[in-house]
Amino acid sequence: MLDQENNPVPLQTKVLNIWSDRSIRWLLLDFQASIEENSPATISYELMNPNNLIIRLYHDSDRHAWDHFVMDHPGGTFFHLIGWKRVVEKSFGHASHYLMAVNSSKLKGESHNRQ
Repeated sequence: MLDQENNPVPLQTKVLNIWSDRSIRWLLLDFQASIEENSPATISYELMNPNNLIIRLYHDSDRHAWDHFVMDHPGGTFFHLIGWKRVVEKSFGHASHYLMAVNSSKLKGESHNRQ
């Protein structure tokens, strides 16, 4: 997310609902905005998707594609593999919600959101 001067704005997201194909239906965006007292404010957004990427939740059937992507990525580590997700969940009872960026069913990138 960028401000009017194209500076990054810290942003937290939470998936609230998904479609049957596991793409995101409702997404909560949480960020701070500086608004002057007694002044009208307009916040707008533009969805930019030049690569026709679909952001969706990770599903167990994606494990092979996810781990293959991580192993082929120069910055990928053991901590990015799905096995680590399971370690955290089983050890701490902590649910991890992973998102995937896909294009034509090919994995393009991923991130995780700790809640």
